Amino acid sequence: MNVSTPNKPAGFAGLWSQIGSQLAAQPLLAVGLACIVLLLVLGSLRTLHRMHPALAGFLTFLILGLVVLHWTSTRTEPAFLKPLIDGLAPFFPTAPRT
Repeated sequence: MNVSTPNKPAGFAGLWSQIGSQLAAQPLLAVGLACIVLLLVLGSLRTLHRMHPALAGFLTFLILGLVVLHWTSTRTEPAFLKPLIDGLAPFFPTAPRT
């Protein structure tokens, strides 16, 4: 089983290779993690569905805003959003280069 990740940070290469080898060696672990993630996503959607629509919209806007700000500061946006982020980038600080 080949585990590949696009756009993985260079600092996590060793960690990701260890995780990938563990998941390849133990497929039951991969299935268990996938089930846990699925349950967390479904639980979050149920909670979001039970909320007041204004609160759900605010939380969605807040999460999307944080993602866009992260993309703007680190310039890790998807290729199809590059024109939008290029327009926003001058108004926000950039992440320091190491």
